[in-house]
Amino acid sequence: MVGVGSTPTISPEEFERGYAERSGVTIEWLREQGRIVTTCDCGDDGCEGWQSTTSERLADYQVLGREWIQVLP
Repeated sequence: MVGVGSTPTISPEEFERGYAERSGVTIEWLREQGRIVTTCDCGDDGCEGWQSTTSERLADYQVLGREWIQVLP
């Protein structure tokens, strides 16, 4: 389920690839660091509907009752 504020405009794989490129690292490195791609509901006009976070941060949102989906490792 996508968050309230943003509807994905690209696939999670495209987001992860772009995030890695913008960060100057590889997708493999991001995953080694525990980064995962989840839906985003920030509501920002430029939001692509995804965010890169860690499983620990994802658990924080779940504890608060927000609904997120882990779509990539």
